[in-house]
Amino acid sequence: MVFSNNLLMGAAAAASGGGDVVYVPKGSIWFDRGNSYLTRTPGSAGNRKTFSLSCWIKYSTLSADQVIWDAAPSGDGNEDMFLIRSDNVPEWMGAGYDYAKATRVLRDPTAWYHILIVIDSTNVVASQRALMWINGELITNTAGNTITLNADATYWNNTNLHSIGNRQHPSVGASSRYGGYLSEAISLDGYAATPSDFGQYNSKGVWVPIDPTDLVTANKGSLGFWLDFADSSDLGNDVSGNNNDWALTGLSSTNASADRCSDEAGDTGNFATFNSAYREGSGYNVPLSNGNLTYANSGFGAVSSAIGTIGVSSGKFYWEVSWSAASPYLSSRVGIAQVDDRAANPDGGSSQYLGRTAGSWSFAAWASGANAGKKETNASFSSYYDTTVALTDKVGVAFDADNGAIWISVNGSWVDGSGGGQSSATVLASIETYANTYVMFDGLTSGPYVPVCTWDGSDGTGAINFGQTAFTYTPPSGFKKLNTSNMSEPAVSKSSDNFLPIIYEGNGTGQRVGNFIPFTDSYAVNYSARFDEGDPDYLSRTFRGAGSGTGKTWTYSVWVKRGDLSAAYGATLFGCSTGGSNGNIKFDGPSGTVDNGLALWVDNGTYYFRTNQKVTTSQSWVNIVIAVDTSQGSATNRVKIYINGSEVTSWQEYDTLPLNHDTSFGQANEHFIGYNIPNAGQPYDGYMAEACFVDGYALSASVFGQTDTSTNRWIPKEVTTATLNSAGGGSSGWGNNGFYFPFPQKTAYGLDTSQGASAALDAQTLFLASFDGSDAATSATDASNFSHTITFAGNAQLDTAIKKFGTAALLLDGSGDYVSMASFPALGSNAFCIEGWAYLTDGSGTQLAFIGNRDGGADDDSWLINIGGTAKRMSVRTDNTEVMSSDTDITLNTWTHIAYTWDGTTNRLFQAGALVASSTSFSPNYSDTNTLYIGHDGRGTTNDWPGSIDEVRVVKGSAVYTSTFTPPASAYSAPAAGNMFIPFSMDQTYGSNQMYDTPTRNTAVISQGFAASTAELTQGNLTLGGSSGDPLSSPFTIQEVSSGKWYFEGRLDAIDTSTGGPSMGFALSSALSNSTNTAASPANYYTMRIRGGPSIQCNNDGVSWQPSNAPTVAVGTVYGLFIDCDNGKAWGAVDGTIMQNSAGDSVGSPSAGTNPTFLFPNNTAITFFAGGSNAGDITINTGAWIYFDGAATTLDSDAGGYFQYTSIPTGFKALNQDNLPENTAGITGFAWIKNRDAADSHILADRVRGAGLYLESDDSAVEATNTNSVQRFLQQGVQVGNMDAVNTDGESYVLWQWAGNGTGTTNSDGSGADVTVSANATAGFSIVKYVGDDTSGRTIGTGLTAQPAFILIKNMDNASYDWQVYHQSIGNTASLSLNVTATISTSSTYWNNTSPATSSPFVFSLGDSVATNKASDDFIAYVWAEIEGYSQFGEYTGSGNADGPVINLGFKPSFVLIKATQRSNNWHIFDSARNPYNQITNDALFPDLNLAEGGTNAIDFGSNFFKLRTAEVWLNASSSNNYIYAAFAENPFGGSGVAPATAR
Repeated sequence: MVFSNNLLMGAAAAASGGGDVVYVPKGSIWFDRGNSYLTRTPGSAGNRKTFSLSCWIKYSTLSADQVIWDAAPSGDGNEDMFLIRSDNVPEWMGAGYDYAKATRVLRDPTAWYHILIVIDSTNVVASQRALMWINGELITNTAGNTITLNADATYWNNTNLHSIGNRQHPSVGASSRYGGYLSEAISLDGYAATPSDFGQYNSKGVWVPIDPTDLVTANKGSLGFWLDFADSSDLGNDVSGNNNDWALTGLSSTNASADRCSDEAGDTGNFATFNSAYREGSGYNVPLSNGNLTYANSGFGAVSSAIGTIGVSSGKFYWEVSWSAASPYLSSRVGIAQVDDRAANPDGGSSQYLGRTAGSWSFAAWASGANAGKKETNASFSSYYDTTVALTDKVGVAFDADNGAIWISVNGSWVDGSGGGQSSATVLASIETYANTYVMFDGLTSGPYVPVCTWDGSDGTGAINFGQTAFTYTPPSGFKKLNTSNMSEPAVSKSSDNFLPIIYEGNGTGQRVGNFIPFTDSYAVNYSARFDEGDPDYLSRTFRGAGSGTGKTWTYSVWVKRGDLSAAYGATLFGCSTGGSNGNIKFDGPSGTVDNGLALWVDNGTYYFRTNQKVTTSQSWVNIVIAVDTSQGSATNRVKIYINGSEVTSWQEYDTLPLNHDTSFGQANEHFIGYNIPNAGQPYDGYMAEACFVDGYALSASVFGQTDTSTNRWIPKEVTTATLNSAGGGSSGWGNNGFYFPFPQKTAYGLDTSQGASAALDAQTLFLASFDGSDAATSATDASNFSHTITFAGNAQLDTAIKKFGTAALLLDGSGDYVSMASFPALGSNAFCIEGWAYLTDGSGTQLAFIGNRDGGADDDSWLINIGGTAKRMSVRTDNTEVMSSDTDITLNTWTHIAYTWDGTTNRLFQAGALVASSTSFSPNYSDTNTLYIGHDGRGTTNDWPGSIDEVRVVKGSAVYTSTFTPPASAYSAPAAGNMFIPFSMDQTYGSNQMYDTPTRNTAVISQGFAASTAELTQGNLTLGGSSGDPLSSPFTIQEVSSGKWYFEGRLDAIDTSTGGPSMGFALSSALSNSTNTAASPANYYTMRIRGGPSIQCNNDGVSWQPSNAPTVAVGTVYGLFIDCDNGKAWGAVDGTIMQNSAGDSVGSPSAGTNPTFLFPNNTAITFFAGGSNAGDITINTGAWIYFDGAATTLDSDAGGYFQYTSIPTGFKALNQDNLPENTAGITGFAWIKNRDAADSHILADRVRGAGLYLESDDSAVEATNTNSVQRFLQQGVQVGNMDAVNTDGESYVLWQWAGNGTGTTNSDGSGADVTVSANATAGFSIVKYVGDDTSGRTIGTGLTAQPAFILIKNMDNASYDWQVYHQSIGNTASLSLNVTATISTSSTYWNNTSPATSSPFVFSLGDSVATNKASDDFIAYVWAEIEGYSQFGEYTGSGNADGPVINLGFKPSFVLIKATQRSNNWHIFDSARNPYNQITNDALFPDLNLAEGGTNAIDFGSNFFKLRTAEVWLNASSSNNYIYAAFAENPFGGSGVAPATAR
């Protein structure tokens, strides 16, 4: 990897605390189908039109009618009920009529389903009145009936008997009781819920529960209830607050279970049980009951086995087995079996006893017989316990999968497996420290293994406890309950990042296909605005009219990159104030604390929302979206907050906004960005980009951002009126008070472009009055976008006789006539222009006010343009002092254009376009918000203007005129419309608050948290200073760069010759310490710093020198550094001059690569830094400053940044994420595409060979070229052209894709040369391209970190040779051919009779077969290693029965490839994309055939298995037939750090 923590940089770098929040239900219970259920009869009716029923179930008994919810009078047969039918299809019935019925088959007993039923007869859409969701997905309803509009349910929420787990039907009720687990049984009376009320998809794509407390509280109605089963002594307790408790029948505290749909800390989770998906009742798998924890045998013959649901390859686990009945004697076996072993899939015969096969290990828990108490494997008994086991005994099993060992205890006493008679304590000690001296079995390292219990023929009943309830005996230390939370953390926690099947439809032209939001290469955010808290910087606007959303419905989105993270109480992003009811969005915490949760504050905090998720990164951009819609019926849907595209679900504070509540956002009041005006504090520090307020729509984060397909970062999307209307479903666009700030103009930060405005003047024009209207009118309009109210005083009026432009002008009589605008925005120290047309009728007076901005007697920060101390001569006064005066008389009774401007350097007064006065002796800072007067000075009436005034304009942010000009020949054009905001304290003179650092660039800044505690970072973490003592290395946020060429600058803001500060440079990352004194010439540091003079001193790896051409430096001197990581050279520069090296060589050249100032190890990770000191401050420029060091910088397009010095050689880049080496993680490495609808070949392409090249799995053809095949490899997708086999218009395709790791590098792990490898070792996948050499025993490197288990190889140069397949189950002497149906071919020439290496380097071996190693031919190999929880490559034996074998995988499969090894049958592929639900039928594709999808095959996928549902010989012939498979995961079944997979 080229860099490490640069992964933190991108726009989508997660805010801290961003992991999945786990909600664990408090309890569950199990029902045994015999006589266990709950009942309740309401005393009064509730809402029978609208109600919702939610529960989580893990059901045990398959293929039998089972009722969950039921309501009917006792003995009535026409119930309202939800049941799972005997064909395993779920259904809601109302009084005997089906209203919601699925096509899906629910027959996965290994995990939990979430079921939501919503009945709402008030819905005007008939099809929406009865809805069913399973695991968050709406089912396709095949019911034959619809509920009548506004009809009452007959029984549910009525005053009749209600049941959970029982049916009232008089004849079939008892046989339809529920058998399985139940959790979170919730009924909402009068509320139509949605799945998001109860669950959500976590970051791994698993449907998980969320806390329903607020939901139930708000929507329970009178008959609603919540049974959480938390209190085992009161399982019918309703915790909703309604006290709608339920009575128990056949249930007690023993029915309480730790089994849950989510897990936490090992005590809860999805527990192992016996698996009823095996052939229950067939004579080979015993009947199960009591939550599939009790197994019974009654006359089933030779062998009847119960097999566990969880198989493991790692970890340490303990379980207990006991017996309650046996006749004529106890004859049971306890142990484990490999998941592929026949003992784990028995179909009759004594040869399939647990212990009789080579892949199973048993303890004979017999009451009599010569082998009672002995251990057995591979049909061989040996002494162990060597005594009988009584019916009352309890056997404990300790399985150490990490070391491959099993121990057995009887009644808590651990037995010496060596037969040596050691004490239980001695054996226990060896278990806990792992010593194999006393094991029952060891060497079990070829997992996964499942628990198995077998009856040897006698009748009896046994029970197993995997930890659902308390163990009778204490497990050995370190041994855990067998549940999902205790399984090992999966190496691949999100399978879809590494393998993903995708369905797409061809368009016949070309497209990008895959699992991503529509891909955009082009949208780039060009600018941002920097807000400094010290001033503070902010934007403000007062809306004059009502908002489109009336405060009820709005969305705010912004991208932020924070600066100071230490604000103790609030950093305001956006807010509003009505004078009494304030609202804001900010990073906040409890009063006085630094917390950095994202908060929404409404109505002065009456309603407060603050996230648990913290935004504590200052090195990456984060997208914040807050959507409010108080018209939503569900309180939880009224406020939604998203951080980097993920909806927040965990809160520190969460109030409920009332229904249809009017917030103050978007209303007619003051709004502000970056500062909390009502509190006069809580400023924001950092960068903002793409600030949007949508007035009238509540929108999701996907409107404003998307996941980048190359880096998996959350990145911005272009937002337009059209995209808003499309997402919002209306036509209001941004709405009346909406705005969009892309910050495109550096002196107009408040420019709203949502309505088409683009010119800076559109936002800079604070006031524009043309005084047009009817004669003698006393009102006028401000045509600027700020719509100030103009108040007329005295006899001021409009006059149509004397006017400059338009229809009228303002007429004033010189005594009490004027107009004013209250609270006029301050101009500050920014550039400005105040102009207008003056018509003076009396030339005798002095101090006559033209335009001014001051109140009463206050002089501070005021300005006034007037006739000064000399009659008829214009002047400028500041703070009541004349500072500038014209030397030219104004002509009486003539229109004269007057303008006062300031450009940041010079004050100018223009008269009729001519410069009549100027001054640089004072710098305006008009910071007060005073009243703007026209014709009046704010101090009585003696200085009022006599005459007329027209076309007055005030501009903030531009001087407009800086030299003599021709006055306007027509009225000023009105600014383009927009909701402009006024900047305060922001630099509108030079525009230094506009930055090139954006979410799509992310330029490096100085990291926070360095050692010098008194150091201070300001200006967006680009200025460093204030540290005590010597300059210390403060790293940049782009770290550990090891390749490429880079350039950045640093301006000296203050110089400290005593400590040598400030400094700037880089260091080897391995040596970097942020407490290193960079003035001390440390080793592995490469530095420029201050030396006495002051001048420059350089340090190269501990060697210091003063370059002979080093100049004297001063404040404003600019360092520059050119770093060439590829060649280990760097050049320091001072004010553009390259510094000489320590050898005194001539001045070097970065472009030529000569005479570098510094030499360092090439391609070694380095980190850039700056060092401030006690009096030495520095501001770095990594390409983000558009205005730097007192002047505008220049964009270097090649470098990708703005710099003061522009002689940057081609190839040297600015330090931003766009310039970093490509991160290829997650990019598709191997793409396999098949047309589902037509007889097109399978197309196989990969990144190592490159785009446009492909092979066909159904043919032995050589590699072919078609530039319209796979054209580009994307993250979780590809780009395809118009080749028929990948993109025929209107036809359906499946894409199977495995993530690789780049285009490959040379690998020398094996023997021979010419090997290129792209290895995704985490997922156990490698693409290997090699050239054959015809050498037997040659080995090929894979780059993997585990033994290869499955290999596909093709000779790409010769069509005579088939694809060759290595599979670990058929061994190293055999091969199969992918493109034909042939059985196993045995020859040493394929693999040299040598299995792939079991230790590093993990090579595979070749013989001299022309199909795998022909000299000089090119070969491609796709190589997989087995990764627990993600992939498995095994073998099963057919049963010849449609109720076929169950193959335990340890994960929910997404893809299964199957081939008969002893029959000439086709290869078959099944996947979860083409059929996401059971049962999978007619969906096979055949790698050896080009046929369209089809077949009569049937297969189920489960949460951790697949099961054959056919007796067809190509998948499940009789027991003499074996089948290999390759399976990849949709989700891991469980494990530390991941949510348990839901049932399929």
